[in-house]
Amino acid sequence: MPLLTALAASVVEHGRGMAARSSSGRLDPPLTLVLDDVAAVAPIPALPELLTTGAEHGLPTYALMRSEEQARARWPHRALVG
Repeated sequence: MPLLTALAASVVEHGRGMAARSSSGRLDPPLTLVLDDVAAVAPIPALPELLTTGAEHGLPTYALMRSEEQARARWPHRALVG
C-alpha cells in the first residue's frame, strides 16, 4: 500500500518538523500515532527510529503487528521486538 505508507510517513515528517520548530523541541499536545497492522498496511521505513525517539519529540507511537515474525520480515536489520 504505497499510498498509505506515503501518507503515514508524511504525517510523521510534518510532526517532526513542527516539533523541531517549537521552543521545547517537542509537540505539545503530543501527536499520538496508533498504527494498526503497520507492517502490512503502511510499513513506514523509519518506524524503528520513530519507536525509539518519537516520544521524546511528542510523537508517542504504538505499532501493532500480527506477529514478531511479521516485524522481522519487514524490518530485518532493526530492533523492533522487545
